[in-house]
Amino acid sequence: MRRYFPLIALCCLITACTTLDKLNNNPTNADPPILSQEQLQRPFVKVGTLEVTRNFLWSMRQLEAADLSWGFRALQKEAYKLSADAVILPEITAVTRSFALVPYTEIRARGIAIQFR
Repeated sequence: MRRYFPLIALCCLITACTTLDKLNNNPTNADPPILSQEQLQRPFVKVGTLEVTRNFLWSMRQLEAADLSWGFRALQKEAYKLSADAVILPEITAVTRSFALVPYTEIRARGIAIQFR
């Protein structure tokens, strides 16, 4: 029993970390919405420019719907950290590159965090 304890503890730790990551991806109402220019009715102040990247090694991918939802969600999380009221002008791009014959895809999400006056 003693020799299996480290293995059991490691499995529990990995399972807990995986579950914790899935719990953090649930959408909440506290996250700032992504607004278009037409939806801006009040004056606002720019809080900051947001940029989030994600890399996929050994992969030459095209931009997919899952990547778009990841980008929008990541922008909302970063805007929440800045206490912003909304995110405007979201832009999500995918660029395929290679480094020393290793292809990788970089997905980049950009946006502007704003607060209403």
